[in-house]
Amino acid sequence: MPVTDGARCEVYQFAGTDSAARQLVLVRTLSPSGQVLQERATNYQETCRDNCVDGTTRYQYQDTMLVARVFTYSTYKKGDQAKTLYYHDQQRRLVRQEHFTYERRLRQDVDKGIGGRDGCIVGEADYEQHRTWEKTSSIQYA
Repeated sequence: MPVTDGARCEVYQFAGTDSAARQLVLVRTLSPSGQVLQERATNYQETCRDNCVDGTTRYQYQDTMLVARVFTYSTYKKGDQAKTLYYHDQQRRLVRQEHFTYERRLRQDVDKGIGGRDGCIVGEADYEQHRTWEKTSSIQYA
């Protein structure tokens, strides 16, 4: 999905108390109507307790309602993705979220762990050859 610029917002952060050593950590692209279309993060920490995960988040809307968010990892787990789908009722209230991951998974026949027949070290050959989507959770709102 190509991103058409409405506005660009840049977030800078610094470590400790040295505000002169600030770094660009998040670039947010907005639609002309103010909806977030994309965020590109590099060493971005939302709070002081969060770990940094680099990647790009793309947002999809139906009219003004957020219907999907897809995060693509750019360093750690490069190429893997996490997706959230949002479902709304006729009154435009959020009624359900579904979460998915897109990654290489352990093969079904692998028996790893302490005392396992295949030993305890997971290697490259223990994973499926291709990434697949898998639903990881669903949240239903009352």
